Amino acid sequence: MEVNLGSPSLPTQSTAPNPSLAINLSRGELIDLKIQQVQERRDRNYRRDLLRDSLGVKSALRDLERLMKKGDKQVNSAADPVATSSRSQGLDTSGGGDLDIPIDQVAALSGISSGNIIVMGEKISIDVTTDSINDVIDAINNSSAGVTASYNTSTNKFEITDDQSFTISNGTSGFFAELDVSTGEIVSEEEDSQVSFFKSDKFVEAFKRFNKKLTQFFETTAEVSEKLGIVNEEDDDGEELADNPFAYDIKKAIENAVTSQLDDDFDGTGKVRFDYGFTLSFSTGDFAMLDTKEFDKKLDGEVSNMLDFFLTAQSDTDEDSGGLFALLEKALDVLNTDLESKINSKEKTGLLVDTEA
Repeated sequence: MEVNLGSPSLPTQSTAPNPSLAINLSRGELIDLKIQQVQERRDRNYRRDLLRDSLGVKSALRDLERLMKKGDKQVNSAADPVATSSRSQGLDTSGGGDLDIPIDQVAALSGISSGNIIVMGEKISIDVTTDSINDVIDAINNSSAGVTASYNTSTNKFEITDDQSFTISNGTSGFFAELDVSTGEIVSEEEDSQVSFFKSDKFVEAFKRFNKKLTQFFETTAEVSEKLGIVNEEDDDGEELADNPFAYDIKKAIENAVTSQLDDDFDGTGKVRFDYGFTLSFSTGDFAMLDTKEFDKKLDGEVSNMLDFFLTAQSDTDEDSGGLFALLEKALDVLNTDLESKINSKEKTGLLVDTEA
């Protein structure tokens, strides 16, 4: 993926003539020197505005990161989702027993007919005249459904488990209904609570604040670049940039997070949209947007992707790897250090002021 995001180097601040020489300057030269000093002070103020907004992004980022890590703890502590019989089936499980003989020969399973069941969209055929419960279990485990089926002989219950939520359906056989197993989407109580956490007003408001601060930051970088007269600098290849260098590392951090964590890509307009309704755009005024309806709709099943994209730590051996938060904070720190250095540099005054006085 090649995206022309700008030049990483920030402009160097112009240097005024040595004030100690001001006594030897003509009045016209003194006026030019004073104008330059006034402009330098203005430039510092422009950079202060940018630093303020950069620190605002960092603050909003850390608030959102804290909430995401809180939700991540719920993911890590969540029990695996399980679909299980609501009651003991009372089957003879000694030495295989009822589990190894054709289903139509087990009186307790008379409600099951030949047909199919559906697990994670995968249709699995059942022939009650030849298939046993263990045959169905093997068929599920050998399918591409990705779940694990078993019969718990201690509790006399049929079970399907996975480390993520999954879906099952009776299909045409009535298999799960006869075994008194709930169908539909199966999630653990903790996972359901975790999804609800990320849909909460508190989390969504933190996400919106992050979006707002990021948008404000990019707007300020454009304004400051224009005021400093550096909008059309050249990149390393000598090509004129339509962008400003203040935003280069920030955009690069976002690009690297996208390419290292997700399959999504920047399109021709410089916009990237993620499955959970979060959009970044470098071609419009709304640089960061969150579609809350899309977020709610897509969040189920996308939580792990979202957490990976935002929270993955940066690799010690690859500075371009990692989640958005790690890469973005690093880029903001680089920018902030440069801004603070230029803001705090000594002003070129001294003898000029004394001479004019």
